[in-house]
Amino acid sequence: MGWQAVSGQDGKVYYYNSDTLETTWEKPEELFTALDRAILNVNWKEYTAEGGTKYWYNVKNGQSVWDTPPEVQRLIDQYNSASVVPVVGHDHGFRSTSRLAPGHEQVYVSKDEESEAFKGLLRRQGVDGSMSWSEAMKRLVLDPEYWSVREPAQRKAYFEEFVREVDEEAKRKELEMKEANTKKMYAVFRQHPEIKYYTRWKTVKDKVQQSDIDERDQKQAFKAYVRELRETHEQEEETARLAAMEELKGVFKRLEVDVYTKWDDAYTAIEQDEQFNKLSDKLHKLDVLEAFEDYIKDLERKLNQERQQVKRQRYRQERKNREAFIQLLDELHNRGDIKAGTKWMTIHPMIEQDERYINICGQPGSSPLELFWDVLEEEERKLKNQKELVLDVLANRRIVVDERTDFDRFYRAIRDDPRVADLSEETLKLIHQRLKQSTTSKRRDVDRYADERRLRRAQDALRSVIKHLEPPVTLDSTWESVKPRIADTEEYLALPDETNRRMAFDRHLRRLKERIQDDRDRERERERRRREEERRARDEERMLRYRPRGYDDGPSLEY
Repeated sequence: MGWQAVSGQDGKVYYYNSDTLETTWEKPEELFTALDRAILNVNWKEYTAEGGTKYWYNVKNGQSVWDTPPEVQRLIDQYNSASVVPVVGHDHGFRSTSRLAPGHEQVYVSKDEESEAFKGLLRRQGVDGSMSWSEAMKRLVLDPEYWSVREPAQRKAYFEEFVREVDEEAKRKELEMKEANTKKMYAVFRQHPEIKYYTRWKTVKDKVQQSDIDERDQKQAFKAYVRELRETHEQEEETARLAAMEELKGVFKRLEVDVYTKWDDAYTAIEQDEQFNKLSDKLHKLDVLEAFEDYIKDLERKLNQERQQVKRQRYRQERKNREAFIQLLDELHNRGDIKAGTKWMTIHPMIEQDERYINICGQPGSSPLELFWDVLEEEERKLKNQKELVLDVLANRRIVVDERTDFDRFYRAIRDDPRVADLSEETLKLIHQRLKQSTTSKRRDVDRYADERRLRRAQDALRSVIKHLEPPVTLDSTWESVKPRIADTEEYLALPDETNRRMAFDRHLRRLKERIQDDRDRERERERRRREEERRARDEERMLRYRPRGYDDGPSLEY
């Protein structure tokens, strides 16, 4: 029969070769009509897009169009007029009874169902993971269920997925078998208590070997079993070592080892202890040293905690002492014993027997005197503000207070001003006293400045005498060598003491040294300028010497 066109259940037309059992969606050349061959000659080919829409593709230039190309349409019109185009898919009345013929395929609801059915086919046909796809097709192609999956690529994808699952299943079974063999060998090993963590396989091989298990698996199981024994043994040894080290710390405590004990002394002491001798088999000397260091660290930590506790308690008590003394100062202030101008020597006899003063003496931090100054500073600040009010009143009334102004005159001058009406007489007395002291201090400063100026002029006069001595004074001269030369001068005798005379001599030497240094600097500057001038002259001479003949700078341009 060869190729024939068949309509599927969905109405789509495909082609089936009853001789080779091959199916295809594209029309074979054996079924081409004259029109099909003519269209093929003009390089256009018809395809179906998703959704069933037809489009044309030019295999030569790659152009795609939805409408029928003009050259194709002319061929169709030409052949339609000649009535030579056969009806594709015409019901020819033939129905094959073969199970491989189209129309006997199984229809699946979903891809998963199709996949499982195809994998079942592979299992029934004895396909395994070692076969290739071509080898599997030889077993599957005669089964109608093979053709139920229409796309060849899909069949191959199902086959590859089936091979992966078969391989994974084989690996899982192999792993389960190894685990079962390992458990069986472990049971055999446990029946031989002579197997230790250091036992070799060749030593027990004849005693534990099983005929139904591969020797490599047996050896691998033995290595794992011995490894577990070794880990268990090491854990037991470590536990025993740690317990022995803890017990050794008790020995240190019994021997009264403290934080200041040296390692050599401690080791010499524990070597003679019976309890340590019982533990020595479980401990290396380094373990003993580690236990000693841990014990010392614990002692240091406890000692540090105790010190910190004592320190906190001391700080707490010092703070309480300080607060109690501040309360004592407040009591004296409220009673009027502490005010602006009060001296510590006045307050000290009042508090020297008070427990609050005795407790704060000698402790770190603010001293009793500093705390007293804090209270006094606040009183001084208040007095300063009150003094400013009094000065404003005095300035408004043009009254000057000097050392001859008595308090009664001062009091009568300001007492009726409302700005100072709230000030007590005692406060005004203190302000009056401060004003008089300020006046006296200013006059004393003026006198001191005048004395300083007279002394400075006398020193300058003596320095002038030293400057004009012949032979002149040099930097190498000393005060002892110059003093006899000026001792009879009026300028020397005008200075009150030896210190001021020596100061005049020292000032002269400094000025002399500065002048010599200035002369040296000027000389170096003159020498630098001279060398600069010489270098510039040499450069100009060199330029003139090597100037080319006929060289002309040309006319200058003025802008």
